Amino acid sequence: MLPVHSRGRARQISDRRAVSKHSFPTLTWSNMPGRTRESTEGLVSTAHELPQPKGTRTKPDSKTEVHTEEEPQMCRQPETDSISLDKLRLDVKSFYAKLTMLEAKCIAVNRRHLAASRASDRARRVVLGDDQWQSLTALHKQLLHVYYDFFLASQHPSSNPSLMGLAAEHNVAERLWRHGICIFLEVLEHRLPRSIDHMMTFVDIAYEIMALLQETVPAFQEIWHVCLGHLAMYRSYFENNQETLEVWISIAHFWYTTVSDDRPGVGYIYHHQAMLASTWLERLSLLKKSVVCSQIYPNGQSKIADLFMQVHKLQDLHKSSFEKAFLQGHRDLFLGSAYSTRTDLSIMRELLNDFIISQGTYFNRIGMYVAMTNITTVIGCKAFEACLDGLLQTNGTTAPSLKLTSQS
Repeated sequence: MLPVHSRGRARQISDRRAVSKHSFPTLTWSNMPGRTRESTEGLVSTAHELPQPKGTRTKPDSKTEVHTEEEPQMCRQPETDSISLDKLRLDVKSFYAKLTMLEAKCIAVNRRHLAASRASDRARRVVLGDDQWQSLTALHKQLLHVYYDFFLASQHPSSNPSLMGLAAEHNVAERLWRHGICIFLEVLEHRLPRSIDHMMTFVDIAYEIMALLQETVPAFQEIWHVCLGHLAMYRSYFENNQETLEVWISIAHFWYTTVSDDRPGVGYIYHHQAMLASTWLERLSLLKKSVVCSQIYPNGQSKIADLFMQVHKLQDLHKSSFEKAFLQGHRDLFLGSAYSTRTDLSIMRELLNDFIISQGTYFNRIGMYVAMTNITTVIGCKAFEACLDGLLQTNGTTAPSLKLTSQS
């Protein structure tokens, strides 16, 4: 039950609401029938003389002087002085000195931790705590920020060509990846699984810095794209959530595809794309492509051999008999077995039509990998064309034996 003063207050509020609801109807010319303009002038004048509640605004007459607040004016963009070339030189010199100091410190720290992690004696392996990992992460984060400041200053629009050329002259972009990111990731990798959280945190920090460089320093975009692809691929290796894993894989694919579109002759980019492939056909086609480019990936042949070894062990997992015949045929061709190759290719040719029908529109993607693998095999193996000629002959002539010869 409400106290006395509360009940009185509530009664006043209800009375006020009733007055405000019923005592002030809206007056218009349409709801006043029989009224003339002369007969309502008194009402209007009387209404102006009535006291108005506080906080309400009345429509001023033409004779009434209106006092309005001054409307705010739009602020113009503040004038800024352009930075001088001398100031840019001083900034670049200062940033590079700080960069060199922090870089040397990171190199020494990483070497010490790598030597300790590789030691055969377990007594020499020091277990790092969370505070130590956080200090190492903060040190490398500071180094990445100094790299970023150096690039912003040296690549400023007001700088001259000599300042802009300092980054390329001293290989600062490559040093950023090598000393600022890559070696520390190697240190973290040797301490897995205890360092998994710190590794993912540092990858996120490094990816953010590289994304900023990609937006603000376009002179080294190719390097930034490759680094972003590496970081996204690295991040996908340690992701447990399937949805997040697919996101990082698609991000890595995007950056590697961007690089390969601009530089189609770089073989190691196709190798990295092959590591992210979801099917054996896609991986084989990309690895084959990496060994026939103008800049051949040096370890491409060994990676292809490893893939065929895995396929041979896991061939029972292949649902498609066409895929089995295709992979087995290229494996025998890679190893130089002419008879097995002819057998597998004949089976593959018989199964191709049924395989196309079973895959439907998805064969548009699979067919691209099949064609890419065949074309790159023709380019990389001179005897493959002779083998195909032998298969296409109808007079029963035996095809010549195969000898794998790479154009590399």
